[in-house]
Amino acid sequence: MKLISTFMLAFIGFSSFSFAEQDTIPTSEKDGENSMLEINYRGIIGVDNRESTDNLPEYMSMYKMRVGQLITRYTLPNGRRMTSQCTGTLIKENYIVTAAHCAVNYQGNIHVNQFFYPGINARNQSPYEKYKVSKVFMPAEYYYKRDGVHPEIDIAIMELEKSDKDKYPGQVVGALGYWGKPDFPDGQMATIGYPGDKDRSRQYYQDGCSAKADSEDDNLILMDCDVFQGQSGSPVLIYSDKYKTYHIHGVVSAESPYVNYGSRISSERHKIFKYIVNNSFGSSEYLSNTFLEKWVDIEAPSVDEVHVFAKNTCQREDLYVVYNYRNDQGDWEADGYITISPLQDVEIFNTSNRIYYIEAGNRDGDIFTKSEITKYVPSIERKISFQEYSVDSYGSFTYEFGCY
Repeated sequence: MKLISTFMLAFIGFSSFSFAEQDTIPTSEKDGENSMLEINYRGIIGVDNRESTDNLPEYMSMYKMRVGQLITRYTLPNGRRMTSQCTGTLIKENYIVTAAHCAVNYQGNIHVNQFFYPGINARNQSPYEKYKVSKVFMPAEYYYKRDGVHPEIDIAIMELEKSDKDKYPGQVVGALGYWGKPDFPDGQMATIGYPGDKDRSRQYYQDGCSAKADSEDDNLILMDCDVFQGQSGSPVLIYSDKYKTYHIHGVVSAESPYVNYGSRISSERHKIFKYIVNNSFGSSEYLSNTFLEKWVDIEAPSVDEVHVFAKNTCQREDLYVVYNYRNDQGDWEADGYITISPLQDVEIFNTSNRIYYIEAGNRDGDIFTKSEITKYVPSIERKISFQEYSVDSYGSFTYEFGCY
């Protein structure tokens, strides 16, 4: 997450008003097909109380599938490959809630080729597939001030595309309910996320920590949960005795050495969320509301590139991949072997050309692709027989290879 270096913040946003608001009704959890399956200032306050979700209490066991990791891979101008990681939570079959800064790259633009991996709990795996972000909704004030740290308005909803299996994530794993009450329910909270100071892509949780709304701005949550970069966007979960379940009341948005911060789902944001997830954002009904906080929607940028992933569906042996593609200079380039461990899902290259070649096999010499073209591969000093692949559009494509 973005670091806050001092305890005192200059809060920038709408002034606090006191209105007698009618209580909202929380959205309910939704089951999916697999619901029965299983730095300097670190934001760690006192003892680190985060635990692996392998130890998650039974009554929260399904939550870990509905919380996932946002992963964006990109290349810096100097050619260095980088990865950006955050946390998000499903609130509808194709919508997640997260922190707004998770949608923005180092240049202040909306991320290109960002994916949501629900329930991921090991590096490069996609147990319930991966889903590309297609659109981002966030407070207009954050969008136009996105070069700074503004934890009270640092919240967003992301719309997701279907996976290569032609399903939305909520259809597979379900979704959690959210609740924007007129008054924040101060008290104990829980959270689940992907801290960068732990094993990569491993899920951790904490419960029994405290949270309350800030007295100056009730869209800002103050919490003593331990957080670290990578947990941005993690849900602020508070238990309801009335409904006998947890609801999302906000998201983790920033850290500091003394207190950590979240952006709250207010009753107004609750209503805005409902318009978004019901595909009515910007409708005449939506515009007829006198919302104090204005929101914007931004399409995820599209680029004329093909991003090629290889997934090893075998649980007992590594997959070895060699590829031949046209690089950014327009030259054909062959390289390999890339080792893909059991169940891993890895981006192997990207290209602006819609034709490319792959060979995939195992250590025993079994080949899972056809032999259609032979090319010498300098890095392994041998000729390889490739299968030709072609696509009719730009985008991301995943090819699965298993074992006999």
